[in-house]
Amino acid sequence: MKNKFYTPMLSGLILLFSLTLSCKRDKTPTPVALSTPSTPVSDFEGNVYQTVKIGNQIWTTGNLRSTKFNDGSSIPYVDVQANFVNLNTPAFAYYGFNFVNKPDYGPLYNYYAATDPKIAPAGWHVPTEAEWQTLILALGANAGDKLKEMGTTHWQPPVSNATNESGLTVLPGGFIDGGDGSFNQLFYLATFWTSTETNAISAKAVQLINVNSTVSIGSPYKSNGYSLRLVKD
Repeated sequence: MKNKFYTPMLSGLILLFSLTLSCKRDKTPTPVALSTPSTPVSDFEGNVYQTVKIGNQIWTTGNLRSTKFNDGSSIPYVDVQANFVNLNTPAFAYYGFNFVNKPDYGPLYNYYAATDPKIAPAGWHVPTEAEWQTLILALGANAGDKLKEMGTTHWQPPVSNATNESGLTVLPGGFIDGGDGSFNQLFYLATFWTSTETNAISAKAVQLINVNSTVSIGSPYKSNGYSLRLVKD
């Protein structure tokens, strides 16, 4: 299998990361808003995304749901597992090829779609690794808990001490393994591409897991399928 993100709750799986930002958990976290609402943004298809300002950044509060680039051309949809394997052109799929996953989790895009210059509405972009780092530092201790949606509507318990103080309401959309086209870890993991390339075959991605407040950044293969968030230019 190819360079994945995994939850340590599942035996026999290995978590590989180049950088882990982990902070000591507060004993009694109290939800306090760390963001302020900003102006919503729409994609080419008319999907509307609420936004929040955190520090000097403005982020979308939901995953990108677009199936079209901002010029109206279609992002290629893969509906056969084998066709996602080692793909090096833009593509996306819904988890399990199930369209019911679109409203909450959005598509899972490979890196080539995530970094296409037409992937985001004008004035927005897929964040770099450095921009994710800025967000994590702005949130401070237990950043993962401050990013994740509260409760177990979407997250599989046990769910650390999620407070969603950031207002970004991160959900566990799982991922696609670009090595074999398999779908993995829905309800356990949230995974996001950054636009930062590591080398010719891998790039930086962000992961949150259900069991702790860690936000991790690793270098998985570009053919994997992850969720996308956007940040304003």
